[in-house]
Amino acid sequence: MKEEDFLQSLSKNTRKSYKTGLRKFEQYFGKSVKEILKLREQDLNSNDIHQKRRFEKEIEKFHQSLLDKGYGVNTARTMTLGIIQIFRFYDMPIRKRYGSKISRTVISTRDHMLTIFDIRKMYKVGDLRARTLLCMSKDLGWRISDFLSILKADVEPLLKKKPPVPFRKLTKKEKVPAYSFLSDEGLQDLKTYLPTLKPANKWLWQGKRRNSHLDAESVNDLLKKLAKDARLELTGSLHFHAFRKLFMTTGVELGCNHWAIKMLVGKAVNSSDLTYISQAQLSEAFLKISNVLRINEPQPNARMPSLEKAVELVMEVQRQELLEKVKKLWNEKHGIYATTGSGGTMGLMMRPPDFESMSPKELLKEYLKLQKEKR
Repeated sequence: MKEEDFLQSLSKNTRKSYKTGLRKFEQYFGKSVKEILKLREQDLNSNDIHQKRRFEKEIEKFHQSLLDKGYGVNTARTMTLGIIQIFRFYDMPIRKRYGSKISRTVISTRDHMLTIFDIRKMYKVGDLRARTLLCMSKDLGWRISDFLSILKADVEPLLKKKPPVPFRKLTKKEKVPAYSFLSDEGLQDLKTYLPTLKPANKWLWQGKRRNSHLDAESVNDLLKKLAKDARLELTGSLHFHAFRKLFMTTGVELGCNHWAIKMLVGKAVNSSDLTYISQAQLSEAFLKISNVLRINEPQPNARMPSLEKAVELVMEVQRQELLEKVKKLWNEKHGIYATTGSGGTMGLMMRPPDFESMSPKELLKEYLKLQKEKR
């Protein structure tokens, strides 16, 4: 287990931040990262529950020591992430206790709070690549390392599908899937942008060097240039992470399920909670958020596609259950239709409609009709 292998798996900025945190933890604990990893491995193989949880307590003490030295809440949390994430990288994750101070953050006054109005202004002054990047960034709300690792092959199959299109990706940091979607706006820009890319380069966000992709610094520089060209009045630094904050904040303000918001952007959710969130609920949450975060402002008198689409998705998910109910109601009214082995009919019972080939909407209509007749 080598520290260097862990650091090389990270983006440039994250690598620098985690490396600083690891050095601080070495000073606090009095041992090297190599020795600490070995101790963690030994602790997990112990039969003593207190020994297994030793580093959970040590990391909390380390975090508190940073606060005592005058570090800010966000800085202290960032300093602890290095040791937490290297344990996770080597499949020795730390289980933070409920209510742990390590998870607490405060809104930084040094960062600009991005709004959809800012994005619209930047979109107007950007070229095709910038516009596509802005559109996908506000759709996905991903970390920059995951966003920049998107391949052309990841998005090409999505172009012919009806939006919102599910877009799944395993996140680098937490190794959990992001259950995301792309809006009609994102897909439209992608269709125009993809043909302009170099065929030999596999990346969606291609860099200047051969077979490379953009790095985080280049993207943040692009955002600053767009903000300047759009004459935005920034209240702090503008970074790519602002899209993630905007997406999640919008979801909270709209009353979306907090588990669904986390799953949409690729944040870890307890496995037990996953069973309570369906594909339809995720899509419905995304539609609520994306309808607010539209680059082309919604027309006041225009039809709201989100509700209709959400209903369709719910019906699709529940189609099998609806099919069984329709069959049961039909059989209660007309009797079970049967066939002989040769395909001929048995008795004079009425032949049922071809329920299997019906769309969810058609099944719902049939269900409502049968229910009405039953009463």
